This record gives sequence, structure tokens and C-alpha cells, in this order.
Amino acid sequence: PDYRDYCDFRAFMRKLSEAEESAVAYMSEYSSKAQSLAARRAFEDGTAKVLLCTERAHYFRRAILHGARHIVFCQLPLDATFYAELSAYTSLSSECGDCGTVETLFCSWDRMRLERVVGWAKARKMMCGDKTDFTM
Repeated sequence: PDYRDYCDFRAFMRKLSEAEESAVAYMSEYSSKAQSLAARRAFEDGTAKVLLCTERAHYFRRAILHGARHIVFCQLPLDATFYAELSAYTSLSSECGDCGTVETLFCSWDRMRLERVVGWAKARKMMCGDKTDFTM
């Protein structure tokens, strides 16, 4: 996914949030510091149930997100440390007693990114196996 996909998904989420009357916060690399701070605050205080964020926004801002219970990666990040950093935010949630969940979508084209996150041997098993769900 690229920035255009983010914009399309953001538009979809806007329509969905208007229909269901639930707030969605948005943060990208093009957001000003004030916009990013407002989005994070809305997410952390529960006003916004969803925070849509780009990988580059995390790269440039490196904001700690409290209250994240579920994280969905539409593509594995280029930098494997981002995966660990963002996944750790699910354990910072004070509202739920258990750790949250992290879901990642990947395909055969993401093999190099997957290798950076889980290692070569495990990535090979994940790509070549018949399983479609993996627990780490």
C-alpha cells in the first residue's frame, strides 16, 4: 500500500464512521504537529475508536500510543523495529487486562519484509506452508 491507498481507506473510514456515528482519527506524514497531537489525544481519551496511521508518520513522529488494543498492519513495515514498537503499544492499554492483538496482512511479495520481522527460517515456513493464520 502507498499513500494513495491510505487516502482511499481514509475516505472509506470517514463514510463508515459517519454512518455508524463513531469517530476515526487520522495521522500521516503530511499532518501538522497540531493535527497529529489532536488525533493522538482523541484516540487516547476514547473519543476516536480508530486511529489510522501511516508508517512514515510513525517514522517521523515516533509517538507512543496509549490505549491501542488491536493493531492491523495492511503491509509489513520496511523497518522491522517498527513492528516491535507498534506491537508493544497493545500491552500499554490499561483498560484491558490482557494484551491486545496484532494482525498483519502479507503476500508472497512481502517475503523480504517478513524475513526482517520473523527471521529467514520462520518466514520460509510461513510462506510455503498451508496455514493462513500464525501466532507469535
